[in-house]
Formats: sequence, C-alpha cells, structure tokens
Amino acid sequence: VQEKVAEHSQGAYIAPEAPKPQPSPPTSLTTPAPAPVVTPSEKPATSAAQGKGQIEVDVSSYLDTRGIRPPPFVQTFPSITTPPYVVAKDSEKPDWCSSTIPGGSPREGELSQAKLDEVATFISTFISDRDCSRDSQVAFAHGVKPESSFAAALYYLASTAEIKYVLEVGTFRGCGSTLVLAKAALDSGGCVATLEADPEYKRKAEKNLAGLPVSVFLGCGGGKETSGPYGIVPSKASDDLLKMTAGPDFQPSAPPEWKNWWNGEKDLCEKTQASIDNKNVYEDLCKEYDFSMGLFDGGEFHGDGEFWGAMEFCHSMKYVGFDDVNAQKYWRLYHQMLASEQWEELYSSFKMKAAGTPSTDKELRQGWAIFKRIL
Repeated sequence: VQEKVAEHSQGAYIAPEAPKPQPSPPTSLTTPAPAPVVTPSEKPATSAAQGKGQIEVDVSSYLDTRGIRPPPFVQTFPSITTPPYVVAKDSEKPDWCSSTIPGGSPREGELSQAKLDEVATFISTFISDRDCSRDSQVAFAHGVKPESSFAAALYYLASTAEIKYVLEVGTFRGCGSTLVLAKAALDSGGCVATLEADPEYKRKAEKNLAGLPVSVFLGCGGGKETSGPYGIVPSKASDDLLKMTAGPDFQPSAPPEWKNWWNGEKDLCEKTQASIDNKNVYEDLCKEYDFSMGLFDGGEFHGDGEFWGAMEFCHSMKYVGFDDVNAQKYWRLYHQMLASEQWEELYSSFKMKAAGTPSTDKELRQGWAIFKRIL
C-alpha cells in the first residue's frame, strides 16, 4: 500500500543529503499499511528534535516547492499534547447523509489501480456534470486530483470500515478533496461534514455537492475572538512572527501581499462568526457526530486554530490529514505532531520522497501529511 500511495509523490520534499528512512515491506491492499519505520537515531532533520518541551527545526533542512533551499534559520516550537482518545460511538445517520453500505456489509479500504481509475472517473464525470471544472482547477493545482498520492491516501483511509464520519475543514467550492472524501463515503456508507468560512463558497459548494453524502457548514475559528485559541495564528501579521512559524515557502520573510492576505482572512472570519452569533462550530459538530477522521485545509493563517478547535471537542479522531505543511498553514503543527508521542506519521509527501519515490509531480505543491493516533 505504501508503494501504491507513493506512486505519484509530489510537493515539498526533504533535501537530498538528509538521511533517508527505509520503506516498509509490501503489505495487503486491504489492510492499512504502516509508514516506514524510523528510529529516533535515524530521524532526519525534518523530524524535529524534541527537547525539554521545545522542538527545534532548521528550515534549511527542507526545499521549497521550487526546489530552492532557504537560508539557515532555526525555529523553536512548543511541544503539544492533544486530549485523550475516545472510541467513536455508533449512531443513527443524519437526514443529509444518504449513503448506504454496498452489499449490506462494511468494506475495507481498497487501493488498486482499478479502484483509483474508478475514483478518477467518478470525480471527472461529476465535475463535468456540475460545471465546476474551473473551480476544480484551483483544487487540482493544490494536488487533490484523483490520481495524486494525497487523494489516494485520503480515499484509502476514508473508505475503511472504521471511518463513519469525516470532518473536513476548508470546503472551498467542493470540487477538490471534498469529492475524494465523498466518493469514499459512497463506497463505505460513510458521511462527510465539511466546514467553510466564506458564505459565497459555501453556497457554491452546496450546489456542487448536491446528492452526495456531504453537508456543508458555515463557520470559522471557535468563537468571537479570531486571534483566540481557535483563531488566526500568528496574532499579528509581522515579518518576525510569520518567519518564526513559516515553512520554506514563506521564507526568508513575508512579502507585503501576505500581510494583506492575513488581514483579509481575519476580516472574513470575524464577519462569518458574527453572522452565526459567534457560536463554536467545532463544539456543535463534534457533539453531534463522532468523527474518526479529520482533514484540515482551511485558511492559510488558521491552521493551528482549526486543528485545536477540533481537538478540544472531537476526541474520537483517529486519523488527521493536513494540506500545505510546507508553508505557513501547518508547518509548525506538522513538526509538533512529528515530535508528539500521541501521533505517528502515516503518509506524507516528505516521507514518500525520503522512501525513494521515483518522481515528483510536475505540479509542485506545498506538501501534505496524514497522522494516525497512537493508541
């Protein structure tokens, strides 16, 4: 499975001279395979050493998506602890989730070329029928096209029998990763709840996703204060703060347009939260549904807030995926997860490149990763 998922490696990758872990032996296509084992002494610089509550990362150990190494710069992040895991409860499906388990029994995740071709055909046909091909081009540029390794890993995990509810943060127009998750839900009898901060994108996504076991919810952060515990990070759009939390694609410093981007996300989040009486959408969703898997791909400067907003209330998440781990969005969180004793890196663009994947997609993107909770 590791080799199949890695077939179309893409995005940011470990610098060539960094130590490379060895891939795990081939395993059954119907059983989730562990990622290549790396002992602490073998961990490359990209693994981030964990000290006394601190994690140090040298950005120059990585290449950006253009293949350029940023200047040496050591960042220091605090170590993290997520709330304890709670086994998901079996519950009756909501009215909006119309999926049924094919053949009357749960399927194990399936990852064969025939299955990937089926997923690709489904998404291509769906996009054409819903006239969202222009919308999907943006998603394709971010590497969630059906033949990509990220899409393959998402489909594989989301279609396993243990995944009933998936939470996605960052719907956009619903024509990218949401469709991959929706196809997995159709094939396994699951349900997808997806969160979008922009009301206009939410309306477009609802139109595009009509008829699928997906529901689009409006919300941003976790309450009124967008710079609070579930809000925008860093709390001020300064060069120094951005540099301290940004990956290779945001080094050596933040251009002026990125500050405008930060301010735009902050304004949108505040308006959206005000329109829903500043309710905490994560609390509402996670009380209603026991999500076993989460995919985080929202605002560029909301990465930490999205994850922690979900973690406080969604205690049954066993798998979490992040897009854009080589930029600002999830760079810090990616390294905090690597150093955590509660999570293990299952698949990632970094790991697949380190395992000797023969090629990288020409459409370079800003990296992705999927973690599994250590139980």
